[in-house]
This record gives sequence, structure tokens and C-alpha cells, in this order.
Amino acid sequence: MRGVGVSNNEIQSVCSTTPAGALGTHKSLLFNGLTTALAIDALRNGGPADRNRSGLAVVCQQVANSALDLVDVIETKALIPIAAANILDYIKNLKGVKSEPAVKAYAT
Repeated sequence: MRGVGVSNNEIQSVCSTTPAGALGTHKSLLFNGLTTALAIDALRNGGPADRNRSGLAVVCQQVANSALDLVDVIETKALIPIAAANILDYIKNLKGVKSEPAVKAYAT
């Protein structure tokens, strides 16, 4: 831990030859058993995730978090191209923006 408020957990290293690590891809991080366990751990403990609290023996055996089913995984994967199209549309519409807008009064 470098004291920067985050932890770095490469799924292929942490879970190596298990389903979570061997089948882990960039897009599977949205539902991977390890990544969701680490996110929950960080939220519950108010800081960086600690893989030692995450039950690696269980979560590394999961391709997807146990709270999700196949339909959840398929729907999540189906949203990725839609999100990409939205990002590209957003970038296209930023061409005329030269600076950040002023902070709204309610946010100060």
C-alpha cells in the first residue's frame, strides 16, 4: 500500500488460474466476482479495497458476481457499445467548448 487511497489488484495475478482471472477481460470487469467484491469491500470499509477481506477462495471461482445471473451479464455486455456511442456523441458535441462552464451557485 502506497498511502494513495487506492489498491491495485490485477485480476489475472490475484486470481491467476481461476475462472475470475483466466476469463477476465476488460469488459468483464463490470461484473467480475473479484472486482465487485473489491468495490464492495472499499465501500464497506471506507477506503482502499483489501483483497484479504474479499474471500478470494470464493470470488476467484466466479466469472461473475454471485448476485448476478446470465441475463445480467448479457445485458451488461450489450450496454458497452451503447455507452461507447454515447461517449463519441458527447465528444463530438464538445468541439465548440473552449473552457469549463462556471460552477452553478447551488454547487458552491
